[in-house]
Amino acid sequence: MLVAHRLKLKNLPTGAPSIIIQHGLGGGSPNFVWGPVEVAPGFVAANAGYDVWLPNDRGNSFSWENKNFTKGAWGSYWDYNVEELGTIDKPETIDYILKETGNKELAGYIGISQGTSQFYAGATLMPDFYEEKVKLFIGVVTPYFHCDPDTIGYWFKR
Repeated sequence: MLVAHRLKLKNLPTGAPSIIIQHGLGGGSPNFVWGPVEVAPGFVAANAGYDVWLPNDRGNSFSWENKNFTKGAWGSYWDYNVEELGTIDKPETIDYILKETGNKELAGYIGISQGTSQFYAGATLMPDFYEEKVKLFIGVVTPYFHCDPDTIGYWFKR
């Protein structure tokens, strides 16, 4: 699993609802804790009683120490697509969170840009998994790009 930072208040009860806030392309978990705690999304959610998880995707500095990749072997490190983020990485992250928390499902998944795309890919290709394990999905700044057949084939390796 890639690095996921967790924001959890000390007095949060066991079984408190867990959420993921997933960054977009070029981002990372720090995107949601910058600024005053009164407005930073990660802290706002934690202060509202959520067990907040901020995963990092392949390609940012928090993923460089992943045990499945050899530092410097950049060919394999960068050989991924949105489909794999949604069907491999995110399910592993979700299962890890549910195991750690003892919850049966995530209370929510908030995706920003690429975080939205990977959820769309995963939920489309693995609908039973996402339907069973994620109660609510919120897509923020839904990505848009012009798609021709070659572009779709590149992103989804089809």
